[in-house]
Amino acid sequence: MLFYFTATGNCLYVARKLENQILSIPQELKKENLHYKDEKIGIVTPVYAGELPQIVRKFIEQAHFDTGVAVGETLTDVIITVGPRAVKIAEGAVSVKPDMTVIMCENNREAIDVLKEIVKKEDAMMIKGSRSMKTDEIVKAFL
Repeated sequence: MLFYFTATGNCLYVARKLENQILSIPQELKKENLHYKDEKIGIVTPVYAGELPQIVRKFIEQAHFDTGVAVGETLTDVIITVGPRAVKIAEGAVSVKPDMTVIMCENNREAIDVLKEIVKKEDAMMIKGSRSMKTDEIVKAFL
């Protein structure tokens, strides 16, 4: 099950590449029943200044996901970056949450290997990247 929010069309493009049946977050929010059950539930969304868009936060707060994942106040405990240009992302995250674990990877394959070692069934992941970084490779490794 894959939800998406897009402002420019980029996230819709990625969602369509990942899954045949995708669900629009704005359309889902219009429904009365926001209860979802699936083995794997993902969200494709832009990230603005390190934050999820308000509509996506609202959806996460209102929806109930039967995956065993509890979404708390702080969604991030570990940040994994890919490539040398992502150093600033890691530095910014640590400046806000000094006890955060940061793992810097050189490429997508290394990030996939690290994630496969540390991610457990009950964990939630948010993967943010660009088409040029081929971040969809990381997402596909977990679908």
